[in-house]
Amino acid sequence: MPPGRTPDSSASPRPWFVVWGPALAYAAGIFVLSAIPDMPAPPMGVSDKTAHSTLYSGFAVTLVWGFAGGRLAGLGWRSALAAIAAASLYGVTDEFHQSFVPGRTCDVFDWMADTRGAMLVAAAALALAWIRSRRTAAR
Repeated sequence: MPPGRTPDSSASPRPWFVVWGPALAYAAGIFVLSAIPDMPAPPMGVSDKTAHSTLYSGFAVTLVWGFAGGRLAGLGWRSALAAIAAASLYGVTDEFHQSFVPGRTCDVFDWMADTRGAMLVAAAALALAWIRSRRTAAR
């Protein structure tokens, strides 16, 4: 194998549904949850903002996967920033959507919690990519 190439980077592109299917399914799940009128509060001891951050952390995992082309070798600043931007933008549309659902509201602090969750996962993805690149360079 040529220098600088990893087994992951020389493979052929993955099908779109493998790369983007998880993010599309997750977005659909968020949409369905947002359409539930008078959504019950999170379990005892979990704040609404923690629930939002956790939900969007999971969404960001699928977005990082998509923007990285479904490959660990694709992790980098661009995929991480794109995932943050996409999750944050979806959070805005989600909050707007909730403004039309009885018993739900549009809350900027919920959107901020969504974005925070995405940022945490993107930072973790970048750390993973950095650790992986250091290990590959040490070989």
